[in-house]
Amino acid sequence: MEALDLGTLEHVALVGGGGKTTTLWSLARERAQHRPVVVSSTTKASASPEDVPLVTWRDSMAADEVAAVVRDALEGSAVVALGNAARPDRIQSVPPHVLDAVFAGAAADVLNEADGARMKPFKAPASHEPVLGRSTTLAVIVVGSDAIGHVLDDEHVHRAEMFRAVTGLREGDSIDGVAVAGVARYYRMKIHEQAPHARCALLLNKLDRASAAEVDAIAAAIRKGWDGLLAGAAQRDALKLWRWA
Repeated sequence: MEALDLGTLEHVALVGGGGKTTTLWSLARERAQHRPVVVSSTTKASASPEDVPLVTWRDSMAADEVAAVVRDALEGSAVVALGNAARPDRIQSVPPHVLDAVFAGAAADVLNEADGARMKPFKAPASHEPVLGRSTTLAVIVVGSDAIGHVLDDEHVHRAEMFRAVTGLREGDSIDGVAVAGVARYYRMKIHEQAPHARCALLLNKLDRASAAEVDAIAAAIRKGWDGLLAGAAQRDALKLWRWA
């Protein structure tokens, strides 16, 4: 995970669309080679793999009690899932303060799927999204590259109406680098309202079928859009852009 600039211990929140769950588990497996990992969701995620034990949180549990239960589970598995006892068939609805307590007390990475996109390549967040713990150290805005260049519609974007409101695009317009950069900036604002010290990055996903030239063109368009949105700002805010096939 050196390419992602991850530190010794991280509380990572994944937001956006276009492969968050796949990214979540890929990252968990990689990180587990070096340190314990807790995978959870403040919204909802699919069931954990069969080889990953699920720890269930209940309303009656104190935060330090959850951290202790997670520590115990990590003694037998490098990766543990943390979910809600009300829905034990999937990882779902763990409050942000519980993830903060686990991160503080379990000596493990915490990976949080903090947003939902209904399997769409990209989205703009609603007023209640995303849902992050205050101790989040890194928020990754995931965008499926298959959204870029396509018409803004419900097939390629979750919450298309919000996407139009944030970007100024109209129905029938194409999703370009400027639009992606605009939504990324909006996400950053909402992220920092909940986790003021979190680093942010944009992850371009689903690039396995794109040529190197196509990937470079997509990245350049997003960077150009980001810089254009910041034109005239007193301090330019660089965009950290990751590529993940």
